[in-house]
Amino acid sequence: MFTWCSFFGWQDSLFPDKFSAINYGAMSPTIGKRIWFKGEKSIYDEIDRILDENTEKGGAFSAGQSLYYQVPFFCNAKLFAKNQYANILEEYQLIQDYHIPIARSIDEAPVLKLGMFNIIRQELLACQNRQMDMNKNG
Repeated sequence: MFTWCSFFGWQDSLFPDKFSAINYGAMSPTIGKRIWFKGEKSIYDEIDRILDENTEKGGAFSAGQSLYYQVPFFCNAKLFAKNQYANILEEYQLIQDYHIPIARSIDEAPVLKLGMFNIIRQELLACQNRQMDMNKNG
């Protein structure tokens, strides 16, 4: 979702931007009714339901796209705006833009970083496809 928010912008929200302040009722996009959110676990439970629902529907959307469009119904996306995500996205962009290798060989490449970069690449492609669809349709 961080990639989508960075690409399309962070949506304005009236929900709190700190997990410690979560104690309110809001519409659950998965259950289709108003439920009570209290604390970090309740937010992540809803996120898990969103991702499970998308998987059950055959993964019609990327995980980031599903979250980008559904999170604003029940919480502030800025809860997930962490410096480490910005740093990883910036590192990915620098490596792509300037063709900087992340290791001397694939065997020496950090597996976790390769996984994160693969997710970023897939989400950026999904963002670009969504942008093209939006431009096509008006």
